Amino acid sequence: ASASITFNAPATKVYTDATFSVSATTTNTDDTSVSFSSETPLICTVDGSTVTILAAGSCEITASRSATARHRAEMSS
Repeated sequence: ASASITFNAPATKVYTDATFSVSATTTNTDDTSVSFSSETPLICTVDGSTVTILAAGSCEITASRSATARHRAEMSS
């Protein structure tokens, strides 16, 4: 079965902003954990759910969830 991820996009940030947290939820009832990764590691990094801006530019973060016995893996950017 398919499960979806709702990624709560953060407000606009700039290079001088402090680190910030991201969050997401999943409809997967087997495992509700969601992990985050940066698609632009020269611009921003993600450690757990904490984002650090490293340089000016567009930061793209992906939220993902592993597959379980009843649900396929999912991703959301």
